[in-house]
Amino acid sequence: MPGPQRCTLLLGNVAVNSALSILTADIASGLIGFLVSTALIVVFGEILPQAACSRYALQVGARTVPIVKFLMILFFIITKPMSIILDWMLGREVGTIHSRTELMEMLKLQISLGAVSAEEGKIAQQVAEGALSFRDKQVGDIMTPLEDAYFLSSRTKLGYDAIREIFETGYSRIPIYGMDKHDYRGLLYTKDLMLADPEDEMKVGDFIQIFNRKVETFFEETKLVQCLNAFKKGGTHMGLVRKVGSLL
Repeated sequence: MPGPQRCTLLLGNVAVNSALSILTADIASGLIGFLVSTALIVVFGEILPQAACSRYALQVGARTVPIVKFLMILFFIITKPMSIILDWMLGREVGTIHSRTELMEMLKLQISLGAVSAEEGKIAQQVAEGALSFRDKQVGDIMTPLEDAYFLSSRTKLGYDAIREIFETGYSRIPIYGMDKHDYRGLLYTKDLMLADPEDEMKVGDFIQIFNRKVETFFEETKLVQCLNAFKKGGTHMGLVRKVGSLL
């Protein structure tokens, strides 16, 4: 909240409380006036406004905008210099800053209170956890193990059956190996198969030499931020992961 607006609200709140105390003191005796003014301030100045704003903050804020603007104009001569002095003495207000743990707890609380459905909450929680921990994660934490990756042998012939199988997998980029999966030979872009003639049954190892597609190489300890920066260059969107000291 801007400085002048905050000062205006605080000044108005104090002015109303002070006026109420003075008026009740004039109407009733000192003790009765004290009790009545205290009760009115607590109920109508604290409890009811906080209860309403906690449940209908946007609605209350929208309906009271004209009142706040009027008060800001009315008290501008006082609140503007006051806010400038406070900013000069204390520095500008940064606002509320939450740690990663606090953000996740807030999200869990909203999910538990039924702000979203269980399925939507689960997806939101997974996305938030991934985003908040992105800078700390390494390639080794999220890579697809070699035994689970889809590869093609360089000796595979690009006939009708092979091309159909490739398209049915749904992968846009497929690594090609020689003797085994540790013997990486190149990368096949599925879109390149538009230029392949199934009747020629050309070996995929020879086919990929025409386009010479590249992949990035990362170590298991590489941060995901570094991988993202490498992929942003547009050369490729696939990377091979190797261990430190390995030949592959």
